[in-house]
Amino acid sequence: MKNLFLTILSFFCLSVSAQISHVSGGDKIVHPSSIVTIDKSNMECIYSHKTFDPKKDETKEMHYILQIGNNFSAYNDYGGYRQDSVIKEIYPNGLKSIDLRRLSIQYQPSYHCTVKDLHNNTVTTYDRVFIDHYYYSEPTPNIKWHLEKGTREICGYTCKKATANFRGRDWTAWYCDIPLNNGPWKFGNLPGLILRVEDSKGEHVFEAISLRKKSQEFGYHDFDYSKTTRKKFNEALAEYKNNPGVMVAGMVQNPDGTPKTDFKPMFFNPIELE
Repeated sequence: MKNLFLTILSFFCLSVSAQISHVSGGDKIVHPSSIVTIDKSNMECIYSHKTFDPKKDETKEMHYILQIGNNFSAYNDYGGYRQDSVIKEIYPNGLKSIDLRRLSIQYQPSYHCTVKDLHNNTVTTYDRVFIDHYYYSEPTPNIKWHLEKGTREICGYTCKKATANFRGRDWTAWYCDIPLNNGPWKFGNLPGLILRVEDSKGEHVFEAISLRKKSQEFGYHDFDYSKTTRKKFNEALAEYKNNPGVMVAGMVQNPDGTPKTDFKPMFFNPIELE
């Protein structure tokens, strides 16, 4: 599976390159995709997202950054955010493709982005299936929370408890007194910023690990997106994760040089079950 991951990552590195030119020595200079700026942040919150896959009996952790402005918020994968920062600081004029592959292996960006339009009450998701990029929009979910008794301290804030059923899972959220109707991923609709939310099975746990006031432009990557729907995207992603050989067949070889055909399902447990 490690070779499969590196192969997928190499193809993804090519997909994030908007423009390539040859230079001496046969190296290629890569200019990664630009950022579509949508707002300037007032606050940033970094979240840990732990996912448990019961079929593999395995837990994985990823980090995301929520940037909240006056008009929009964006929930981006933190690996991509860190990689973008390194490229902007160290490689402002582009970088060699081998350096991009090295950074991608180090930071493992997914380039998932959830954008909330705070005035028009819409959520747009930017994501990918293998190397194909998609986006879909939907009304901001009207999650019907039940306010409960109980408090919990997270990042130095005393948080209150709320519970709800949302798209096939029972969730418990902990929100603080920062008066922002927002939270990780698509979560919101509470009187304060959500700092932790977890489903009843413990398969998805989001928790804030850092909050900071910061003024910085933010947005999403300018890939060649195809428009789709939430239902179609989730179906395509599930098919890819459960049957990766359908898309990567012929790209990976066995040690004897023959095409690899015995692909196993990838780590996967969707947040939305309906």
